[in-house]
Amino acid sequence: MGMLWLTLLLLGQLFAVDQPAYLGLDGGVYGPNLKRIGLGSGTSLAIHGQTAYLVGSDGRVWSAGGSDWRPLEGAPALAQAQKVVVEPSGALVILGTDSGIYRLRRNWYRIGLASARDLDVSPAGDLFIVGSDAHVWTSAAGQTEWRLYNALAAGKKLAAAQGMVYLIGTDNGVYRITPEQIERQGLATAQEISVSSSGQVAIVGMDNGVYYLQSGDWKRQGGGTARLVIWPR
Repeated sequence: MGMLWLTLLLLGQLFAVDQPAYLGLDGGVYGPNLKRIGLGSGTSLAIHGQTAYLVGSDGRVWSAGGSDWRPLEGAPALAQAQKVVVEPSGALVILGTDSGIYRLRRNWYRIGLASARDLDVSPAGDLFIVGSDAHVWTSAAGQTEWRLYNALAAGKKLAAAQGMVYLIGTDNGVYRITPEQIERQGLATAQEISVSSSGQVAIVGMDNGVYYLQSGDWKRQGGGTARLVIWPR
């Protein structure tokens, strides 16, 4: 009973829809109370339902439904990833070490011929990438073709929200973009960005601090540091 209670406690910390999890500077995964979740260490984190997915230091995708990280069951062991995201259907999509985008359906299938620097999925299931050309491209849910999202926007990292994308520009500024508009969000500079299903935007600043966008300005959340902030999708 004690171990079951501990597992449920960890699940509550990590998988609450309105509470983010953190990837620490040490690569560890931390819940909202900043307690470490298991001993996994990696470079990218995604959460869907009651399961978390981590790109380990070995480039493989690992999963956890509690405090133990295990290699992804049924996935080819040779798949090497830089980043992992989860579509609304639960399908995994990775940015490979070869810069290709792959979806897992028993095997990893490449999605078109796009070459990317970053990857995210919107609440509607549309994929967005920062291409090797620094422009933002998108592929409609379940499709394999890529089209330019905004011809003038260029950047390094992105987070896909409902009907828009938040982009870290080539100047490290944060921008909200649609196919027709580009609008800077405050004066902060950032190295990582994420957005919750409800639209809350968070960045990891150049000082590794965590900041939330509130009323058009960035507010630091405590005095801690992180590599990445992720909300369950």
